[in-house]
Amino acid sequence: MWNSRVNQAAWDLYLGDLPLDKIPIYAAPGRATDLAGLPPAITYVGDLDPFLDETCLYAKHLERAGIPVACKVFDGCYHGFDQVAPHADVTKVAHDFLRTEFFKAQAKYWAAN
Repeated sequence: MWNSRVNQAAWDLYLGDLPLDKIPIYAAPGRATDLAGLPPAITYVGDLDPFLDETCLYAKHLERAGIPVACKVFDGCYHGFDQVAPHADVTKVAHDFLRTEFFKAQAKYWAAN
């Protein structure tokens, strides 16, 4: 399963020798300082996921930039819980959240354009 050690190894492979101050925002969107103009966002994450803090921080940055965002944290869930256990009750709740928020955004934002 994906954990902090695997995550660090993946970043090392992905970024190579790039110094931290040269990492492009496309590699790590949470580092972007201007989020204006981005579309509404929907995300969920488990509270055991190594991306928890990064996901929640990105959602907060979107909100501060005036971007509508729906973010839900699922207790006791790890990275990829919805893929590993697609029939689990918590996965059904996560997928319902995603579907509901998507249709709300679709009705509000796509209809306006």
